[in-house]
Amino acid sequence: MSTFQFFYKSLYDKKVLAYSRFQPVTKALLHVLLVVFIACIPFIVSLIMTYVSSINQLEESLENDLPPFSLKNGELQAEIEQPYVNESLSEGVFVLDPNNELTTQDLEQLGEGIIFQQNEALLFRYGSTHSVNYSLIGLQEVSDTELNERLTDIKGFLPFLLAIISLLMYSGVLGLAFLGITILAFVALLFRGTRKNIQYRHMWLITAYAMTLPVILFAWADVFIGGIPGYFLVLAILCMIVYALSAIPKPKQKTK
Repeated sequence: MSTFQFFYKSLYDKKVLAYSRFQPVTKALLHVLLVVFIACIPFIVSLIMTYVSSINQLEESLENDLPPFSLKNGELQAEIEQPYVNESLSEGVFVLDPNNELTTQDLEQLGEGIIFQQNEALLFRYGSTHSVNYSLIGLQEVSDTELNERLTDIKGFLPFLLAIISLLMYSGVLGLAFLGITILAFVALLFRGTRKNIQYRHMWLITAYAMTLPVILFAWADVFIGGIPGYFLVLAILCMIVYALSAIPKPKQKTK
């Protein structure tokens, strides 16, 4: 059975999941790499769309009359008593919030856009929020009149910035995946029953393949639906492990 056939059948076939305990560790590692990559696709696409949209919104905002503001030592300075919200853009909003008064709930009501807060910029898109430190994009010292020129430079290295952020995101999720597999494999030993021949290394391999469907579904659903509790993912993976164990026959009891 090829790697891709094994991957496909690990989504639903309990016999394949049970057989995965005999797979080489290297194949299991590659399998986890592939699962995490597929799971990260919607996050990365959403990230790219948010950054590109926010840059365009900022460019359009600078063409309008904005309250005077500047960035000094990576801190937003603006003489406004309450957050300034520009909703006259063709798409999204631009917000100046030097005192960090707006909450996550406020941003959800605004829909999508970019907000300059005291020490960072927030790119938000219907509940999904990405924070960007001003120093990361070279805006430690800049006035509102100079910002338009800086945007040209930012757009130039934006592809490299997005590639680095995407790689860091993938690496972080991958680390969490391996940590989760390691912990859940220990927990799953409680479900082996009389199958004492199943050792921890077998359970680790089963867990690595049993997580395939739950992780992909959870990741994609979290982007498009949102608000799914993390323990649902843990329960789903444990259910898949029990499902796989049901395909492993129990040892026959010795007759006297």
